[in-house]
Amino acid sequence: MPRKLLYTALFGAVAVALVVIPSAGSANGSALIIGNVGTGQTNSATANTVLSTTGILGLDVEASSANATALKGSATATTGASGGVLGTTDSTGSFSTGVLGVLSSSTPGTNSAAVKGVTSSDSSNGYGPGVYGIAVSATGTAPGVLRETSSASPIADGVRGINGNASSGGGNGVYGSHAGHGVGVRGSVGSGDGIFGYTTSSGLGYGVSGFTFSTAPNASGVYGSIDSNAANAAGVSGYNMGANCCGMGVAGFHAHQGIGVYGEALNGFAVSGFSPNNWSGYFQGSVNVVGTLYKSSGAFRIDNPLDPAHSYLQHSFVESPDMKNVYDGVVTTSRKGFAIVKLPPGSRR
Repeated sequence: MPRKLLYTALFGAVAVALVVIPSAGSANGSALIIGNVGTGQTNSATANTVLSTTGILGLDVEASSANATALKGSATATTGASGGVLGTTDSTGSFSTGVLGVLSSSTPGTNSAAVKGVTSSDSSNGYGPGVYGIAVSATGTAPGVLRETSSASPIADGVRGINGNASSGGGNGVYGSHAGHGVGVRGSVGSGDGIFGYTTSSGLGYGVSGFTFSTAPNASGVYGSIDSNAANAAGVSGYNMGANCCGMGVAGFHAHQGIGVYGEALNGFAVSGFSPNNWSGYFQGSVNVVGTLYKSSGAFRIDNPLDPAHSYLQHSFVESPDMKNVYDGVVTTSRKGFAIVKLPPGSRR
């Protein structure tokens, strides 16, 4: 049975509708109704098409011209939960999709995408994103948005967020938040990076930035955990590739009277440092030890009183209840019982 095209013009109601009825694989309904319902129209049109043949297309629209749009859905109402395009699926099969977008070009142009969401609203309340995903299940684990790549390329991303505003410095490439006790952004991977962030700017920028308004105990702006006793395995790891002094692998700062860096371990080492060619630990300022100090050896340096700008005196610890320096040696006195004692020379700085 050939396809039938039925054109109907309802000038009194200011409405125009096009009905397309497919010939095979359908029952009890029209494949498509396109309508532009004007002011005063009280009735509504609906379509329900059942395609019973495997692999059949209910609608195939092709745009062969440059800058053409094959299918467009618009919701022009300024109130209500209207939708431009709705896609649903009840299938339990793998790769079932409510809406599917495929980009087949091997050399896509700039900003090309299989599915793109764009918001042109100058939103002042934070609503109206380009793409919005919701998981409405109360007990399931399905995500609101899932992005997966099967590429073997080491630079292919499961999710990539870009903020193209290079002038004001505001906004985020990727932003995640949770209103309850869940996770704002979560990344997992079999091997490699669960979440990877980097900045290409030569100015101030953070590869990954985390912040929390929470004042509860143990709250943190960035949290990392791991279940491994392998060498150098860490919940949070920082690495600095700079060849010269004095960048840091991990830095902690506190604006007021708190602690810049804190470490705690039930049976291990709360803080451990190692440097084969320089200081394993370096402190600028007073150091307070609450507990017993164990050491294999001890020494301290003071400026050489005779040349404090260029040399120092290296001293060993003397365990005594009194503050004293001890110098020993052999000296020969004069006839009057006097002797001159020469102190060891200072080491050059």
